[in-house]
Amino acid sequence: MSTSPEFDKVRFNAGTAVFRLGYSHFNKGSAPRAPKIPRGWAENPSDPKGMIHPARLRDAVRYFDISLEIWPHDITTLNIRALTLLTLGDFKAAAKAYALVLAEAKKTDNAPYREQAEKGLKKCEEYLASA
Repeated sequence: MSTSPEFDKVRFNAGTAVFRLGYSHFNKGSAPRAPKIPRGWAENPSDPKGMIHPARLRDAVRYFDISLEIWPHDITTLNIRALTLLTLGDFKAAAKAYALVLAEAKKTDNAPYREQAEKGLKKCEEYLASA
């Protein structure tokens, strides 16, 4: 059996399937703010024009964590996980997550994700400084 690092299609497909579940929960867990916030929803801590469903977003983070266990350095999953934590208002965890995105973006020379990570870190630092 070979020990060389090869692309593992089964692991990739499994990671992608779990990522899709997380992304679905993320999409269902954030929305523009309604005049009256429905039961189970709350004001978005990082954007007062929006509202969130915290339980769905926490589930999304859990799905992203599982996806990262399968495919650890997937920058897309790292980034959406960081965004989900920011949306939840967990600014300390989001800052740590964005630091991982930034490290991966620098390692792979990925300018768009580097920019997003830097913006996310800045936003987290602003919220943490004002708290």
